Amino acid sequence: MPNAKEMLEIVGRYGAAKNRHDIDAALEDCPEDFFIEIVPFLNRIEGKEKVRVHLQRLGEAFPDNVAVREAVAVGDDVVISLWHLRGTMRAPFLGMEPTGKEIDVPMFSVFPFKDGTLAGERVFYDVATFCRQAGLPIPQAALTGVKATAPAKGLRGGEKYPSAEDLNGFLRCRNDDSRGSGFLGACAGRPYHRTHTGNGKHGAVWLECSALGIHRHPKSLH
Repeated sequence: MPNAKEMLEIVGRYGAAKNRHDIDAALEDCPEDFFIEIVPFLNRIEGKEKVRVHLQRLGEAFPDNVAVREAVAVGDDVVISLWHLRGTMRAPFLGMEPTGKEIDVPMFSVFPFKDGTLAGERVFYDVATFCRQAGLPIPQAALTGVKATAPAKGLRGGEKYPSAEDLNGFLRCRNDDSRGSGFLGACAGRPYHRTHTGNGKHGAVWLECSALGIHRHPKSLH
């Protein structure tokens, strides 16, 4: 397994290639079963060729898209990055016609490692914020904070993805130094509460950390 520095370098090369819109370079060192999971839409794209198509479509819709990293942390076999997606909607996306609107949406990605290689990327963000900035209709679930009911692949049985409201709460507390080392220190080792609504900063963090499978205190590198 790569050490912390090596994992950060691998993720860094992958992200830099995506920012150059060089899909071949981004996927060069990825395994054939590499995946990108868009968590708010419960959409998991598996396999390098399908991921390639996804990145091509994203590049067509937002031809000037760039990821601007804000913070990063690393654990034993995972890197987590807090970043902003910036770009302008110039082509159809999500079945919607282009709006010409610029976006600057806070997101975070989970990069799990397996057998010494980058296994995939899980992307989390607030759907309502994305749609509002892009000038797209906002799904009712994003407005009401209704949680998805489908179990998430790779999570423990019965656990569900957090709602847009939960993700907002998680992002709001990411830099609260009073609760530990940045946005991950705030939730390391917290238990998952199945009946917890995620209201409030602490609740949102507990829920999210359980969903990410983070139950240790990763080294903060931001």
